[in-house]
Amino acid sequence: MVRLLVSGQTAGSNQGECGSWHLNRITPWLSGDQISEFSAHMAGWERGLVDPALCPLCLTHVETDAHCIRDCPHVSGIWNMLFGGQMPASQRSTPISMWLFNNIASADVHNSGFRWNLIFGVTCWLVWKSRNEIFFQNAPWDCSNIVHRVLHAIRKFTTIHNNGPAISVHKKCSTKHISWSPPEHGWVKWNLDGSVLAPDARASSGCVLRDSMGRWLTGIVRNIGHSSITFAELWAFKDASYVSLLRGDAAVWFESDSITAVNFVKHGVPPNHPCFGLVSAIRKDLSKIQSVIVSHTFREGNFVADGLADIGHSCPLGLHVLSDPPSSISNFLLADSVCFPRPYFA
Repeated sequence: MVRLLVSGQTAGSNQGECGSWHLNRITPWLSGDQISEFSAHMAGWERGLVDPALCPLCLTHVETDAHCIRDCPHVSGIWNMLFGGQMPASQRSTPISMWLFNNIASADVHNSGFRWNLIFGVTCWLVWKSRNEIFFQNAPWDCSNIVHRVLHAIRKFTTIHNNGPAISVHKKCSTKHISWSPPEHGWVKWNLDGSVLAPDARASSGCVLRDSMGRWLTGIVRNIGHSSITFAELWAFKDASYVSLLRGDAAVWFESDSITAVNFVKHGVPPNHPCFGLVSAIRKDLSKIQSVIVSHTFREGNFVADGLADIGHSCPLGLHVLSDPPSSISNFLLADSVCFPRPYFA
């Protein structure tokens, strides 16, 4: 906990820059005893008597993210209980980011009868909360008690979720989970999106092409200039179909979160329609591809293309082909590769 407050600072530093700490910034949320304990700990750190990077539970390992919520010997006892004896070696050896994604995306059911991803998320939260309680409240560490609190919290949540009042007095809100769907083997899939920024209607588009394993093949961003959202969505179709023709793709799936653009591409528009020229060019490109699917998805299944469309605003006018994925969308790509579900509220 202390490590996060003093991240990037040297002993004795008390600067007002990003990453520094000031006791007066946190005192409104601490009791008198907590302030005294925190001050004593920081004084020990400044004299070199305390290493703020060490885990306050085991006092032997650096307090990394993985150590905090999984690898600390005291914390692993909680996971061993939840796994019914011993946490599997595959769980212990997985990199922390992939470990989090895999467990949150899991469809398994725990032997308690609750969904494992729900138990996992609440456990991570309570482990972190309990670690803070040790420092700020001098609370004891009790693995059995933490496991009990996890299951108790989930029972309460489940009861409220199943029996609580509807959010709206007129219509009960329904929730479903949307994830990116990979194409079949031998196919490639484009995800497409457009973006328009107010107030001057600056438009851009973004496209990502992936294979059946979810691997990045290429990406496209376009700074369109001033335009409408429908034109931006259609430009994504045009650029994607153009690049697929250049690549020689034989079986291509095009997916967009714009139902308007999808319908225009699938069914065409009248000759007097403002989008007729662009739609006709797209349909002509698609007719040259051997096998084509055009479908609609919700935004929750289109995060990578959405992120690329945002990037397009900062690019020079015109088309830009990306051989490698930008770092800003790496988490979205990782989530899609495991078909991570995102909630959609209808």
